[in-house]
Amino acid sequence: MKITLFLRKKIPGENSIEELAYQLERHVEGLSVCLLPEYGNTIRGIVRNGLCARRHAGDVNVIFSPSEVGIVPFLRGPKVLVWHDVATAFRTQNPLKRWIKMRLFRWGASLCDVNSCISAFTLRELDTFCPRIGRTAVLHNPYDERIVYSPKAFDEACPTILHIGTGPRKNLERVIEALSGMPVRLAIVGRLSERQRQLLAEHGIDYSNCSDVGFDTIVALYRACDAVSFPSLYEGFGMPVVEAQATGRVVVASPSGAIPEVAGDSVRYVDPHDVENIREGFRAVIGDAALRDALIEKGRANAAKYAVRRIVGEYEALFRDLTGRHSARRP
Repeated sequence: MKITLFLRKKIPGENSIEELAYQLERHVEGLSVCLLPEYGNTIRGIVRNGLCARRHAGDVNVIFSPSEVGIVPFLRGPKVLVWHDVATAFRTQNPLKRWIKMRLFRWGASLCDVNSCISAFTLRELDTFCPRIGRTAVLHNPYDERIVYSPKAFDEACPTILHIGTGPRKNLERVIEALSGMPVRLAIVGRLSERQRQLLAEHGIDYSNCSDVGFDTIVALYRACDAVSFPSLYEGFGMPVVEAQATGRVVVASPSGAIPEVAGDSVRYVDPHDVENIREGFRAVIGDAALRDALIEKGRANAAKYAVRRIVGEYEALFRDLTGRHSARRP
């Protein structure tokens, strides 16, 4: 069985979808990634991507982002559209563009055999935006096998806190305010805005920053840190939570979006809109070794649910089911 996963053209500063796609390529037998040549937001881009998709089509075709639904009419055979979240898929400041996007995505989704969501939260969002689109599934994201449990003595005097993501929903600004005056080092992954740099300077935060780095660097950052900061305002899944837990690090997170579904009771929750509450969360995991150790153990057990072999088995079962149904419909 030939399975082709169509991946969007690389967006600078964004890597999570790409890492997941190539991980599936490494583990799902018969699956290969086809990198689309253009962004799918212009007529030219849609046509070029569609022709590329037609040349590389498989027995099952996976469209790995709703932004690429324009290639759907160019494909024959079973098609799976993967939704990583819904709100950001429709995000735009232009009401007309939002209206066009919603209709385009609904149309493309309706032509696919399965719309697969990475969390039940994302599926509920999809049901709101695109009701009655046919068969759906929830297939969680696996964490990368390069992440392994790496215990580390916690630096209570000056812990390193890793914060992944600098976009508006990653809530870095409030984290900076919350850590003001605390003896910590903040390791930030993502491009910093001028405003964020100003806040870091104003609050005297000892920090390091990197962006557009390879996943091996991300793994090294998880191992080097003492805790992970993830009080996000919105998440379709929340992979840094699972990656941190698989490494053996305590996580301070928000109950936003899919995070409670993914993390359960294995993180220290904070109100992402309340700077003082975020501060209390960091103080708790830094100052209470018993709490920290308990959350780390719960986190390791939680991360096991997202091991790659377990999730890959769910993908393979879906692909077998689709090819079986397609073969049964042939005359």
